[in-house]
Amino acid sequence: METKANYTIVGMFVLCTSIGAIAFALWLGGFYKQEKFNYYHTEFHESVAGLNKDAPVKYMGVTIGSVKDIRINPADPTTITVLMEIQKDSPILEGMYTTLNFTGITGIAYVEIKGGYKGAPVLTAKDSELPVIPSKPSLFAAVEMSAFSLAGKIERILEHIEKLMGEENTAHITSVLNHLDQLSSRITDSFTPQTANDLQIIVRNMADVSRKLNDMTTEVTHITPIVQDISRHANVTMERLASTSANIDELSHELTQKVKAGDYDIKPMLEPSILLLNDTLYDTRNLVSTLNEEIKTIGNSPADIFFKKSSPLLGPGEEDKK
Repeated sequence: METKANYTIVGMFVLCTSIGAIAFALWLGGFYKQEKFNYYHTEFHESVAGLNKDAPVKYMGVTIGSVKDIRINPADPTTITVLMEIQKDSPILEGMYTTLNFTGITGIAYVEIKGGYKGAPVLTAKDSELPVIPSKPSLFAAVEMSAFSLAGKIERILEHIEKLMGEENTAHITSVLNHLDQLSSRITDSFTPQTANDLQIIVRNMADVSRKLNDMTTEVTHITPIVQDISRHANVTMERLASTSANIDELSHELTQKVKAGDYDIKPMLEPSILLLNDTLYDTRNLVSTLNEEIKTIGNSPADIFFKKSSPLLGPGEEDKK
């Protein structure tokens, strides 16, 4: 009886020890694994066909982890949630994102992590048990969306073309073409050789006018410096006249005071000046008369300033002499 009891106790002891050893090994393995890996979620809004559990997770072509779970998000059936196990020595930074990639022509998919920059903070969990890495469409998904978008645009264009080329619009276009044909025929009928000759004469006349305007512009350009020089000298002359006028006023004031005091007899002193003044006034009248005649000539034919084409008007009796 005692022998059987001893075997039972020994068996129970061995069984408990084995179960404890297995549990310890499992606990130790899980603890070790948690020490070496971090876990992240990512969400894809496209088909994940070809992506399986234990598929690699890569960063810049280097495998840094694996896919541990793939499931449909119960809150959003259009979203696929993927659980990733990533090595702790490969920190995930803010600004990184995931995308699906495919190996060769086999169609086996894996998760590629891209982006990020040096010095960025480490990605942490926000309102979730695990940090979530944002995702972007894969190349095939982007091409597929672009193709669908392009197809939609082409379809809308074709619809607009179909509306534009309806029976009513086609009739209007035909009517416009007929009117253009009639207008072209009328223009062709009215465009005679005489019309072509008249147009050539008009073009030649316009060319002559343009050439003369260019010559006139050249003359004006040459005259402009002369006018500026005259204006400058006129300014200097006016300044001198102003100075002379002031001196004359001062001299007149002094002479008035001398005459009033009886120091000078003004008559003998002014007789030569009066004679000279009379001669000057006579010459001035002749100059004014000549200027009036020139001004009238320019008024009758302003083109004489540049072209000198008109002849002066003849006075009474000069025509018979000619």
